[in-house]
Amino acid sequence: MCFFDNSSLGWEHMLIKEKTIFKKIEKRVREIFREKGEHDFEHVKRVYRLSLLLTKGRNVDMDVVKASALLHDVGHSINRMRHYKVGVPISESILKEARFPEEKTLKVLLIVEEHSLLSDKFPSSPESQIIWDADKLDGIGMIQLFRGILSPEQKEEDIFNIIKFTKEVSKNFYNALISEQAKKMGKLRYSFLMKALDRLEAEARGEP
Repeated sequence: MCFFDNSSLGWEHMLIKEKTIFKKIEKRVREIFREKGEHDFEHVKRVYRLSLLLTKGRNVDMDVVKASALLHDVGHSINRMRHYKVGVPISESILKEARFPEEKTLKVLLIVEEHSLLSDKFPSSPESQIIWDADKLDGIGMIQLFRGILSPEQKEEDIFNIIKFTKEVSKNFYNALISEQAKKMGKLRYSFLMKALDRLEAEARGEP
């Protein structure tokens, strides 16, 4: 069963009525993210859900937002440091195969290129800002501790370095948030995480 069969994700509000377009995109993205890890399909699902929350009260193209949320990290398994570039031709191929509207494809491809802090680009549209914020929010909060443990850079590190890494990454993501709605969501996540990491560090030192 496809994840996006879930009625709570609002297929009835899609501008494009053919559900098969998004099911085809999802199927291809799932195939790319076969392995579990720091960036896997679970991350894609969380970014998708957060993106929907961030569209509330905003006049945006929902087709572009949803397709971009699905595709934003497809280049990650090929080149982690340049996934935002590598993901563009991969996304273009998937969108073409799914018969996604050509007039919206360029918008999605630009968002894929703009979504990462590693990119030299910055979100140039409301839809791009939403994907940017949703992606950063998934790097803030308790989920980032889990992602930090799975990160290739941290697999051989001790608990103190993992805590330090998690704090630094979460702070960078938190400071990069754009919309007030995302900042509000991020503040709650960030505050909870910092308290939890301080407690974890104390216990790791053998403190009562």
